[in-house]
Amino acid sequence: MAQHRIAITRRTALATAGGLALGFGLPFAASADEAPKRGGTLKLALGGASSTDSLDPSTTQNSMGTVLNRLTYSTLVEVDATGKLQPELARSWSANAGADQWTFTLQDGVRFHNDTPLTAGDVVYSINRHLSKDSISGAKPLLAAVTKLEAKDDSTVVFSLNGGNADFPYVLGDYHLGIVPDGFEDWNNAIGTGPFMLKSFDPGVRITFERNPHYFRAGRPYVDAVEILAVNDGTARLSALQSGSVDVVNRVETRVASQLKQSAGIDVVVSPSRTHYCFVMDTRVAPFSDPKVRLALKYAIDRKSILKNVLAGYGSIGNDQSIPEGDPFYAALEQHEYDPEKARALLKEAGHENLEIELSAADGAFAGAVDMAVLFADAAKKAGITVKVKREADDSYWDVIWMKKPFYMSWFGGRPTADMMLTLAYQSESSWNDTFFKDAKFDALLAEARVSQDEAKRREMYAELQRIVWETGGYLIPVFANTIDAASNRVHGLQPNINSELMAGRLGEYVWLES
Repeated sequence: MAQHRIAITRRTALATAGGLALGFGLPFAASADEAPKRGGTLKLALGGASSTDSLDPSTTQNSMGTVLNRLTYSTLVEVDATGKLQPELARSWSANAGADQWTFTLQDGVRFHNDTPLTAGDVVYSINRHLSKDSISGAKPLLAAVTKLEAKDDSTVVFSLNGGNADFPYVLGDYHLGIVPDGFEDWNNAIGTGPFMLKSFDPGVRITFERNPHYFRAGRPYVDAVEILAVNDGTARLSALQSGSVDVVNRVETRVASQLKQSAGIDVVVSPSRTHYCFVMDTRVAPFSDPKVRLALKYAIDRKSILKNVLAGYGSIGNDQSIPEGDPFYAALEQHEYDPEKARALLKEAGHENLEIELSAADGAFAGAVDMAVLFADAAKKAGITVKVKREADDSYWDVIWMKKPFYMSWFGGRPTADMMLTLAYQSESSWNDTFFKDAKFDALLAEARVSQDEAKRREMYAELQRIVWETGGYLIPVFANTIDAASNRVHGLQPNINSELMAGRLGEYVWLES
């Protein structure tokens, strides 16, 4: 992917993320091939599910949870398919001169699934859940700058921050931040303002929804109901689609995507995205606690081979930094090329010659994870590294392996701003910092970059932040992956989205079925 250098001023950053859209080469608006039709049940078979899935939006940690949140809840803003901010529950927002106080005005007439009206008090309660001392929400570090949150009146919410942040509205589109009624806690009977109402919930098995008659976006959703089956096995998902048992599947394996494109009756939707696949090293645990070992492993992987043989070209080369080309703050660092001799020399310096490590992998982490692990093991042999690939169970992967094993396969969906991505993945107190990376200089610089009003200075700081994790971070990021969804051709309106798969979880609201 060609590098795009796009100047984003504070004023244009507040208005649009069009630079991101240009960087990823996606259209600003999706065009429908016909007028949407109403009716029918949309049936999905989704990977990334777990028996511990919850409808508490604060605990979402996988693909299934993202879709459940988007069906059930609404957020204050929506980040659209191109990365541009759109109104959702908030019809408008504005900042003071220092961008350290943000005022959001709510849409008129929004009602919850139980037919009670949305008020600013509901927003305050919902956001404060993530800010509480005991919160484990993935959005908690994104909200760390909030010092005060108040309902000015029934339709106005004011956020006060500890410093200026021109990117703050993007935070409020995060899928964890769905709005619920004031005081609500009954997650098995979830209530939101989203396009669908929960009908049945059997986590890790089957979830059903029916259309919300109170939905505030006129005319949507188009389908009457949504049925979701948890199917973590990629072959089983594809079989369900080909047999007509379901309408849409996610996580299509790249090795079959091109072949599937030729199949009659099936459409394949490929989205160039910020999603990146990771080898996760727990930086607290030897030998990964040694930065030289971590750097050695980054030179011991053949990224080009992975892109070709695992992704079949559906992606781009990664460089152990979580900000992709096309982002306005992307730093063009020297590429970590496959260099077994350099890796071997670094290991010798660290006193870890003939290193032996175990790598946990399962395609339940992402499609092709096991193949990627095996390719890494083969490449690492030339550096004197023995990687023992342990194939783990798909269904329990996120419960048993994630943030529990010292070296394993994972993935990270991108975020619409560099600050959000770096905060979630690397800030010391982030609950999603699964490498347990802690660097006081990084944390201080990240906080400084967030509040700076000098665009040139911000660019320098974000470049330095990426350099730090490129050199010493605990993620080995070989590739950025396109997301690949597939659908029966009776499904209309399914479009590419740079945020993540299945239209960033929002497909239920936007697609319709052929009658």
